[in-house]
Amino acid sequence: MPKGRYSKRHLRRTKVFSQKGKSILENRKKDEKRIAMNQEILLERREK
Repeated sequence: MPKGRYSKRHLRRTKVFSQKGKSILENRKKDEKRIAMNQEILLERREK
């Protein structure tokens, strides 16, 4: 796959979109966990 931005319509027509969609969802879950951890750390720092 050449690097570059494709329109969402193009991605939807290709199988890449489903693969990318899955990875995006997984990354979002990881990001949510990371954000939660960061918020806990920030709260602990504020309490000190």
